[in-house]
Amino acid sequence: MRQGWGGGLYDGTPCGGGSTRASAGSVAGALPLLIGRYGIKSVCDAGAGDLHWISAIPLPGYRAFDLVPRHARVEQFDITTQFLPACDLILCRHVLIHFDPARIEMALDLFQQSGKYLLANQYDDAPPFDASQQYNPTDLRPLLGEPIERLPDTGSDLALWTL
Repeated sequence: MRQGWGGGLYDGTPCGGGSTRASAGSVAGALPLLIGRYGIKSVCDAGAGDLHWISAIPLPGYRAFDLVPRHARVEQFDITTQFLPACDLILCRHVLIHFDPARIEMALDLFQQSGKYLLANQYDDAPPFDASQQYNPTDLRPLLGEPIERLPDTGSDLALWTL
């Protein structure tokens, strides 16, 4: 993880294809509008990586967290064992796909204690979990219900739920 996805940089970021500016383009444009619509005043980015794609987006009360911080502004943090600071929105983009179902539930349980909204990737047609894979698309609807809004994202939707 410290060396980066595949042991090096992927289009300027060690965090993989989902963290490039190109792959986050539609989210980057839509995120400020969503924040305005819901009156978001604080954002905790759970899985911020190196801030490659998000650094140019003005976000209110933004704090960045990751298990392996790759930027000086990112705090080391385990979302499966620690409570995030209280916030309006938890952004968890391209993170839960790397967890097994038990760890996803652990993170979601902790998120419900910290945030008002969750914005995370939603895969409606996700296959069953496969422990041999590093990446498992996940349908969060059985755990969170239907999202209240969706933003198109690379390979999925970034879906918003009320926690």
